[in-house]
Amino acid sequence: MGKKNIFFIPFLFFLVLFLQSFSSNTTGACKDCGDHKIMICHAKPSPMNPFEKIDVDKNSTAQGHNGHDQDIIPPFQYWDKVCTGHGHKSRCEDVLKNYTGKNWDERGQAIWNNKCVVKCAQTVELVSETGWLDDPEDETRQYNIITTKIVDKMDNEISCGRTTEKTEYRYKECSRTVRVFDEWSNWEVDLEDDTQEYRTRNAYAVDSQNSEKICVGPIVQTETRDREIQYESCIYTTDIYGEWSNWAVDPSDDTREFRDRIVTKVDSEYTDILCGEPTREVEYRDIEEEGDVLGTTDKAEVLGTSIIYANTAGDVNSNLLLAGYLMMILTGISFIFLGKQYLQR
Repeated sequence: MGKKNIFFIPFLFFLVLFLQSFSSNTTGACKDCGDHKIMICHAKPSPMNPFEKIDVDKNSTAQGHNGHDQDIIPPFQYWDKVCTGHGHKSRCEDVLKNYTGKNWDERGQAIWNNKCVVKCAQTVELVSETGWLDDPEDETRQYNIITTKIVDKMDNEISCGRTTEKTEYRYKECSRTVRVFDEWSNWEVDLEDDTQEYRTRNAYAVDSQNSEKICVGPIVQTETRDREIQYESCIYTTDIYGEWSNWAVDPSDDTREFRDRIVTKVDSEYTDILCGEPTREVEYRDIEEEGDVLGTTDKAEVLGTSIIYANTAGDVNSNLLLAGYLMMILTGISFIFLGKQYLQR
């Protein structure tokens, strides 16, 4: 082997070492390849924008931001220097580590993929309607579908909740009606029958959904009743007599006694209608000293006026006395006549 070959052997040895070193570095992460930065979503106190997008060193992220509870950090690999031993015997080397991420669930990934912009941080409600359409199942009604969506306030294309639909129905105009009425008029005498009186009102059929829409009418309704004719009372009257009181001595004349009763004048047809003030009717009768009744006299007091009626309840004794007087007169006349005849002889 020549001198040139001797110099070539060390060169070949260093070339092999260089290739091995290059091969080992390309099989894992490269600590000097410029990929030491990572994008994270750093939490901040803002309801509209709760996260801020920042690019930070992987090592500071794993060791610093990992302590922030609300930060969103994706998983990544990073080089960390690990030292063993003490003093002059210590040895340090770079070790490739895996960071598993923080708040890296479905929500966190969605926010991180959206450049840390939170969808639906504030929402609005969008309402749309189909408008009234004829119902194919019922020709008398129509329907309208109201759709409600909850969307992101900044981007209405982003749905932030369940979409709901509500269907409302209405009947076509005058397909459903209700009856309404005007006020009754005053009662009036029926010109064809004055014993009757009547009143009227208008009736309508209006749309059940729009009372301003008259579908049928007006239809005139009539109601009749018997007239209340004023009755003229006390044209014909009837006397109603109370019970007689017991006989009692007249305090103004102890030779007679009296009794009384109340007479009430009422309407002949409606006996509960009084016709004037009630009157007091009084009846008297004479009595002898021994207490025998000689005769009776009726006296009625009507509104302060006294009326005396003759009565012959004791006519038997009076007739006997009168007959005696007549016999005495006839006897006297007979004596006079006989005296004249005797003197003429």
